Parts: sequence; C-alpha cells; structure tokens
Amino acid sequence: MKVYHQKNFLIGALLLLLGVLAIAVGIWKGFTIYLVALAVLLLALGIRMLVRSLSKADARRDRIHEQDERNQLVLLKARSAAFRTAQIICAQCLAAGLLGCYFLWETELFFLCFGFCLGLGLTLSVMRSVLFIGFLSAEQNT
Repeated sequence: MKVYHQKNFLIGALLLLLGVLAIAVGIWKGFTIYLVALAVLLLALGIRMLVRSLSKADARRDRIHEQDERNQLVLLKARSAAFRTAQIICAQCLAAGLLGCYFLWETELFFLCFGFCLGLGLTLSVMRSVLFIGFLSAEQNT
C-alpha cells in the first residue's frame, strides 16, 4: 500500500490513536455513553481518513480542494472573523473582571472572569468559524 496524502494519513493515525485511548480509558475507568460515542466517532473518522489517504483518486481530490483559492479565502475569512469575535468578548470579560476586582477587592473574581472569558472565547470562535464557513459555502453554491 502506498500513502498518497501524508497529511490525511497522519491525521487518520492520530484519530485512531485517540479512539484507542478512549477505549483504554473506558476499560480503566468504566464506560459511559459519551465515552463510547467519542470512541466510535474517533475510530470511524480515523479509518475514513486513512482510507482516503491510501486512495489515489481521493488524495488527488483532497489536494485540489486544499489548493482551491476560494476554499482558502473562505478559511481565512472565517478564521479572522472568529479571532475578532473572540478578542472582543475576551477583552470585555477581562475588563469586567478588573472592574469587579477593583471595586470589590476580590481577586477571585478576576480569575473567575479570566477563566470564563477563555472558555467563552474559544467556544465562540469555533462556533463562529463553523457558521461563517457554512454561510460562505452556501453563498458560493448559489
């Protein structure tokens, strides 16, 4: 077997490894429905990526898709919009934490706002990326 797309092969191998680790954690700590679903999803995606990397036609399609200028533009716009949104939200949360810390003299409030801002910023940046990519791809199809 020849590997035609090494990046997809490495991603597939990593997903398979994570799936096996999820199964090992399930054996060690006990299986839950979420862990089983995660392991099945990781294993399925890993196998799919490995099969695509070993297929010459699929690897060719993936390379064309990666090098398409429209796809690169959509990806860049999505990442920049997600980054701007996360920056604004994080700055507002940190400002609220600093003001609360200044007026209430509670340092724990600052750390609470910092953790909240970090989690919210990451979640919103991922959600914004997914929504923006979906919007642009739907706009290109029309």
